[in-house]
Amino acid sequence: MKTPVIEPDPHRQPGGQAGSLCPLNCYPLVYQAPFGVFRSSVEGRFLEVNPALVAMLGYGSEEELLAADLARDIYQDPAERAQLIAEGGEQMTGKELAWKRKDAAPVTVC
Repeated sequence: MKTPVIEPDPHRQPGGQAGSLCPLNCYPLVYQAPFGVFRSSVEGRFLEVNPALVAMLGYGSEEELLAADLARDIYQDPAERAQLIAEGGEQMTGKELAWKRKDAAPVTVC
C-alpha cells in the first residue's frame, strides 16, 4: 500500500507569510489530515511535519522526527534524495519514493 505524503508550498505560513505548512484557515486540515504532510530544507532536514507523518514513520514525537536527517534516516537510498534535488525537486508531486520508518521498515510514499 502506498502512503500519500504532501509537501505544501514552502512560501506559506499562518497569515500568508513564507515558512509554514499553511495559512491559519487550513491549519486543522493539515494537522488533522490522515496522511503525512511536511516541509523540508534542501540541506536535508524536516522543517515542519504533521502528526500523521510522525506516526507513519514510527517516531515518538514531532521533535524526534524534526531531528532526523532525510538522506540517512528517511530515504532507503540516500542517492534518491540527491537525485531529486539535482533534478530541481523543489516541489514534488506524483513521485513514488522509497522511505523507511524509524524501525527501518520500508514504506512507499507518493
